[in-house]
Amino acid sequence: HLGENGVKPQWSTPEVVSQLKGVDAVIDGHSHEEIPTEEVRDADGKPVIITQTGTKLQNIGRMTISADGKIHAELIDAVPEPDMKLHLPEESWQKLEKSGRYVDTAVQEKLDEINARLDEALSVKIGETPFKLYDSDPETGKRRVRVGETNLGNLCADAYREYLETDIAILNGGNVRSFIEPGDITYRQALSIIPFGNTISSAKVSGQQILDMLELGAMNYPEESGSFLHVSGMTYTIDPAVESTVKLNDRGEFIEVSGERRVHSVMIGGEPLEPDKTYTLATHDYYLKNGGDGYILSGKCELIRDGVISESEMFAAYIRDHLNGVIPERYREPYGEGRIRFDKLPEKTTEPTETTEPTETTEHTEATTAPVETTEPATDTTEPTTEATDPTEPELPIPPELIAMLTQMGITEEQLMQLDWSKLPENPTMEDYQAFLTQQLDPGEQQPGDDGLPEGLDPSMFPEGFDYTKVDWSQFPAGFDWSQIPEDFDWFTLLEDDDEQKQQQQQETQPMYVVPFSLTPRPLLTPTPVKEIEHKSYDYITSVPDTPVSAPRRNKEDKDTPYTGDTTAAGIAAAAAVLALLTASAARRKH
Repeated sequence: HLGENGVKPQWSTPEVVSQLKGVDAVIDGHSHEEIPTEEVRDADGKPVIITQTGTKLQNIGRMTISADGKIHAELIDAVPEPDMKLHLPEESWQKLEKSGRYVDTAVQEKLDEINARLDEALSVKIGETPFKLYDSDPETGKRRVRVGETNLGNLCADAYREYLETDIAILNGGNVRSFIEPGDITYRQALSIIPFGNTISSAKVSGQQILDMLELGAMNYPEESGSFLHVSGMTYTIDPAVESTVKLNDRGEFIEVSGERRVHSVMIGGEPLEPDKTYTLATHDYYLKNGGDGYILSGKCELIRDGVISESEMFAAYIRDHLNGVIPERYREPYGEGRIRFDKLPEKTTEPTETTEPTETTEHTEATTAPVETTEPATDTTEPTTEATDPTEPELPIPPELIAMLTQMGITEEQLMQLDWSKLPENPTMEDYQAFLTQQLDPGEQQPGDDGLPEGLDPSMFPEGFDYTKVDWSQFPAGFDWSQIPEDFDWFTLLEDDDEQKQQQQQETQPMYVVPFSLTPRPLLTPTPVKEIEHKSYDYITSVPDTPVSAPRRNKEDKDTPYTGDTTAAGIAAAAAVLALLTASAARRKH
């Protein structure tokens, strides 16, 4: 249950398999991908089958182990059409009118019976609301619970605090998954708002832990973050002009805030938060026991009540019993009550001038129709000199971890700044980033010579039995320096899945490189001049150089010396190209 896309590369299934021995197949999960069959080599160079069925029973996976030990995996997404060869009675099949799909008659009857009971239970009314409870911004329609306060986020946080009778409550925006329209509220809607299986718990925590949680939640603002915190019993302010200095380790665990904090003016019960004081906190067990965001609280606080009730049941009970089934007027404002505030960004900078005593910062205490901001002190702006940069606008519309990965592979931030980011789709997925970067950075394809090989490659460079005519050399960029390919690179990895040479090449003594398929998109093919990158020494030719695994070996004779990598730009570009080609090859196998 590791997954491939959307997880830390060093913990992805292909990467873990590449470090194992003695595993023949992996039935994977977590990332909800449909992978009928994918082949990855283990630490001995032997093929390992990886398969995954997707999500929500859209497929059934079937893995067959034949008498000769061969393994075959496939996905089944439909009941087959009636076939008398299966020796089943004709009435055992049924064709659904809406979808036109065949189903098993007995199974469908049982499903209909269960669904009828579930529908009855989920349709029970638990309350009503005279106004909409938002997870989005009513003006833009964009999701808001991961960047700012909403009336629904406040309602959920209040439910935690009042149900468990604590000083404060926190709820991450990633936990709120829907909205509620005006009218009746059913248990089905309560379940759709907080659909996860977490339970609610309470604990004693320090003021410092609360500050660290708030800082982590505001780390990515103004970009979306599932860690963005909604609160109850407290208020806080975020200064977007301050860059986040939150430090995490390679496992995503919180280390420290190394510089100025973005979050300030934290008030609990109307009083300033005291870092050394102990407060009672209500939240879900994911934060308090199972790691949560940054492992700030998990295992580091004293539990008061543990696993009391599921979140959705608590939310339903709060509306039905505590609020007597009616959402009160205090939740009417879509943007909430001003529990989360944002310092106003300066528009211009001015020369120092003599001024009267500055006015006090205005505090917004009443509900407003827009995100709450604090007002800057009044200044004389008659002679503005320079335009200030808006710190809320990121220099690059790309996740920091992806920038770090690209930088490690030789793509500089200067190069990235020159790209036409207007062509990147709104709310891009990792696939969107890969497609965009490929289009913007790929310098073209290799043009094969008379022997079918790109310039710089010679048949004598390949191991015995390797048929280079079966490799798609166009995946490499034009002008690529093939002399930078390591001597012991596993060329057979580039062959298609059904090539018999792969079977001939599987020898335990064959050295190989640790190359997780999901790490590197094709844009990394762009070679980088030496002067544009910093020289570093990498333990592995991957985009996660500190991965705690055994290093690939330089050669058969010197088995105790890890390959330290090439510190030149060309070497990094070479590694990038190999990784990119393997990624493309893996994608072809997957589809």
